[in-house]
Amino acid sequence: MSIYATLWMLKFPREGDATLDCEWITVHAQAVPAHVGTPTPGHGYEGGDPYAEFLPPPVGVSAQGEAPYDRAVVFVTEHSLKGTERHPQEYAAPLLVLTGEEYARITFGELHRRLCDALRGNRAPVFAGLFLPDGSRKIVRHRRTQPKALEEDLDLSQPVELVVLAVKDKSARCRLLGKEQSITLRAGRIWAVVPGEIAVVKPRKQWSYAGHPYLSGEIESARLDVPALGLVPLRLENRGMWNPDEHYWGEEGEPIEDWAKPIIARGPRPEFVMEQILPGEDPEDFDSDPIIESNDLKDAGDPDGARQILMGLCQADLRCLDAHAHLGNLDFDHGPKDAIRHYEVGVRIGELSLGPDFHGVLPWGCINNRPFLRCMSGFGLCLWRLNRFAEAERVFDRMLWLSPSDNQGVRFLIDDVRAQKPWTDDQEKESQ
Repeated sequence: MSIYATLWMLKFPREGDATLDCEWITVHAQAVPAHVGTPTPGHGYEGGDPYAEFLPPPVGVSAQGEAPYDRAVVFVTEHSLKGTERHPQEYAAPLLVLTGEEYARITFGELHRRLCDALRGNRAPVFAGLFLPDGSRKIVRHRRTQPKALEEDLDLSQPVELVVLAVKDKSARCRLLGKEQSITLRAGRIWAVVPGEIAVVKPRKQWSYAGHPYLSGEIESARLDVPALGLVPLRLENRGMWNPDEHYWGEEGEPIEDWAKPIIARGPRPEFVMEQILPGEDPEDFDSDPIIESNDLKDAGDPDGARQILMGLCQADLRCLDAHAHLGNLDFDHGPKDAIRHYEVGVRIGELSLGPDFHGVLPWGCINNRPFLRCMSGFGLCLWRLNRFAEAERVFDRMLWLSPSDNQGVRFLIDDVRAQKPWTDDQEKESQ
């Protein structure tokens, strides 16, 4: 039985701004009644509140289970996934959670603004929609600027935790963990961290130059903790049901391969498209793709130039999964221990949208799914190269379930991984 009661359902701009020809998405306001988890005796929660980890504090109620306000109101979209590893009643990525009293007191204008901000994510607000002379249309966004860290934002007497956004030359652009303020870090071993990781820095000096804040110090450690980054999960769009009976499994009369049998037996599953973030892309200019520009530089023998573009994408939005995938590709041949960190960041950011109980399909044929699947492929290949066979097998097996068409050729590799055969140059050629 659900703990939620739907208050209303309204259409909002899918990306937070009503623009020319924008798409719309349904937002649901889900109330959690006051009696749910209440500490008041006689309502079944004498043993404790089972929802304390993901809802605002419980409220006292009358003998009839009534109170002036609901316990909470949770705002989700029509595509939000319910059920997490922590609790089956928790939404994986709600747009907004208010206490019942906050909901009762907030104006609809303020509520609308906060929901649109959540839908917009890391995108800058729309400034105008233009009709161009050739009849096409273009959306112009405000230039998005990050607030800068001030002297009072840092305590130099203790270690500082920074979210790494981009690593360039002898410095790294970062933001304070749990905040939006940005700062440039100068430290030895700066290339020991990658975008998306959290660096623990022993600070030495803080200063400002040309209006931008700097911090020098020693990097004591780095860790990957994507949930702590405060990122808005990439949106998942439900595209209907994927039916294995309608899928191509080989020529008629050919035996079904063992890896495919459980996938077929599982039957139809929902099919999704994952939102793709690509800062700097001009939808009116198909030649403006920064990933293609980066690959062109790499192929022309300028890996540093390619890396600079990719780091810029990460700095603009850490949810640009293709940037993490191609940063991993730059290191793959000569440094799997470095490459795997880029791939894993991309995988873990993508997993924010899936949750632990995701059983849908992310077909390779949907282009926006490819950045996440590329990160998974690179992650699995690096695990194999590092002789972490069990982990590599789990990644490859999941890829087959997510994208049964297997355009990346995982089915040709997984048996060798299961047999714990070491990586060789032959496998590298087959995986490319």
